[in-house]
Amino acid sequence: MNLSPTKISTFEDCGMKFKFRYINHYRAKLDSANLEFGKAIHTAIETFFLDGQLPAEIFQEIWSGFENAELNYSRYDNWEKLMESGTQLMELFIKEEATKFIDCYAMEDWLKFRVDSQTNFWGRGDWIGRVRLPDDETVNAIVDFKTSSKKYDESQIDLNDQLTGYYHGGKKYPFEIDRVIYVVFVKTKTPYIQWVIGKRNSDQVNEFLQKVKYYNDEICRGNFYKKYGLGCQWCDYQALCLGDEKRIKEELIVQVDDIQLVPGETHDLGTCLDVINPMDYVNTFIREKAIEGHFYFKVHKLYDFKRQEYLYELKVKELKRIYKNDLEEVV
Repeated sequence: MNLSPTKISTFEDCGMKFKFRYINHYRAKLDSANLEFGKAIHTAIETFFLDGQLPAEIFQEIWSGFENAELNYSRYDNWEKLMESGTQLMELFIKEEATKFIDCYAMEDWLKFRVDSQTNFWGRGDWIGRVRLPDDETVNAIVDFKTSSKKYDESQIDLNDQLTGYYHGGKKYPFEIDRVIYVVFVKTKTPYIQWVIGKRNSDQVNEFLQKVKYYNDEICRGNFYKKYGLGCQWCDYQALCLGDEKRIKEELIVQVDDIQLVPGETHDLGTCLDVINPMDYVNTFIREKAIEGHFYFKVHKLYDFKRQEYLYELKVKELKRIYKNDLEEVV
């Protein structure tokens, strides 16, 4: 299994949240404004380093595309506030931070490695090269750009698994990584940019590798447990844990490749071969896509010169046939 920093942190946060997101493929119907804002900031910074375009202009161009989009905003945010905050942050980056990035070795580079025969770590470093720290020391670093609504807790930097994984993945470079860094774009009322700087050693790496292996083993065994806490208040999957079918239908979809399923609605799976049992056909689809929840599936079949229609209902993991209709004679 390939485990990314996001997958690892999601499993740590709540095993059931991991299952809903990465096994059953549930996601919120509305995209997060904070997530799209972070992507816009990231793209603006990347474009600046690649071709020198002013990041404020790039950010404004990207964020303008969301002016009339239906996004899920946090309580005190809206499109205008985030436009102003992002513009100020990008202007501040050019004014105070950009010259600290001296020599770029790689951008958006895969930092991946094998943990054991069953487990791989896949991460992507935003910026790798020589940087000048706020105290004027020059070091080789892996830098990850973050956006946040509040100051990052600097006391946690040495416990951060994402940066430990990046540090270990950075051993592929022909130089020693001296620091791992978060550059945090903090979108408070007066936006500012925070540097959070850490080091790593072999003991931290070994502990991290053991942890990743343990998580992978638990995932492969299907050990997904609900972890109740304050985070449940803003979790996308709260309705699933509560079994609230009305909210599930209103708030969530299942996205598998290019297939989108709405809970509680009927989805046409097309026509199965006459030698295949329609229920087996639906069961195979459900099993291969790891679909769980409340869905209806319609399937057609040609049999004895008749076009037949079958409707099945899935409830959690149990599938039952609702009806079978002979639709028409086929000449």
